[in-house]
Amino acid sequence: MPITVDRSSQIQLALINQETEPLHMAVLVISINGDISTAYPYMLEAPIDEALVSANQERILSFEFNIRKTPGQFELMLIASRKPLNKFLKAVETIVRSRGDIKRGDPITLRENEPLDVMTDLLEDVDRISRDVRAHTGKRVIDRSQVCALSTIIRVV
Repeated sequence: MPITVDRSSQIQLALINQETEPLHMAVLVISINGDISTAYPYMLEAPIDEALVSANQERILSFEFNIRKTPGQFELMLIASRKPLNKFLKAVETIVRSRGDIKRGDPITLRENEPLDVMTDLLEDVDRISRDVRAHTGKRVIDRSQVCALSTIIRVV
C-alpha cells in the first residue's frame, strides 16, 4: 500500500543500520515514467566509503525531496548489502564527475542510457555478492543473507 502525502509536504529520509555489522547502503528514487535518481550516497568524493553505514548508526539525508513538482507517485528503493556495491557506485561516480554541476546532497538524475547502465552494474554487484550460494546450488540466486532491497511507493495528492 502506498504512503500518501500532500503535494506541499517534504520527505526527509533516515537510514538506520540496526544490524551488528556495517552495511553498504544506496537509495534510488524511481519516477512513475521510469526515470531514476540516486539519492544516496551522494557520490562525490568517496562514494564507496560514504555508502558504508556502521552498525547501529543513523544517517539523516541532508536533502529533502521536493514533491511539489512530482506527479502521481514515485518509488523509494533502499539497497543494503554486507559487501560493497563497487561497480554500481563507481558507475554513478563516473557520471557525476562527467557533469561537474552537481552539488553535495543533490539527487543525481540519470539521463538517456544511464539508468540501464547503472542498474546493470547494480545487478552485477548483487550477482558477485551471491556467488558463494550459486557455487553450491549451480543456479543463479540472490543470497538474501548478504543483500536486500526494500521498496516504498509514495503517492502525492
